[in-house]
Amino acid sequence: MREADGWLASLAPGLISVSCGGRKGLAALADDARDLRADPPAGKDWPLRLLPLWDGLLMGHKDKTWTVPDAAERPAVWRRGAHVSAAVLHRGRIVAVWTQAKRRGELRVEIAPLGGWRKAMLPGARREARAVAAHLGLKGAEVAIAI
Repeated sequence: MREADGWLASLAPGLISVSCGGRKGLAALADDARDLRADPPAGKDWPLRLLPLWDGLLMGHKDKTWTVPDAAERPAVWRRGAHVSAAVLHRGRIVAVWTQAKRRGELRVEIAPLGGWRKAMLPGARREARAVAAHLGLKGAEVAIAI
């Protein structure tokens, strides 16, 4: 904690106090204030994102309700042995978890939907899977929905 406190203190001149969802005592970079105050994207402008295993968004938060409101679905994301699943993020909520496998130079992404998943999200998932495949130097991607 001493190291973290020192790091945070070094950032102090560039930090502002913020509150979010009724939570106080939070800080953000002053450079991000304008973006944080902006209205969220409307409707279809929210991008769907495939978050990797142990993504920072899902780490270290005692209160998980803001990302996965349904307590029964949380074990799909935060599994035993401190395993944090790769997750599908849409409009600030986890709507599915996903796994990947490489086959014949392509990426296969399998999505296991949670309560917030909608069929209309599939094109966004395909776009994201292609981006992950390109990042890994693979020629393409296939997306399957687990039943």
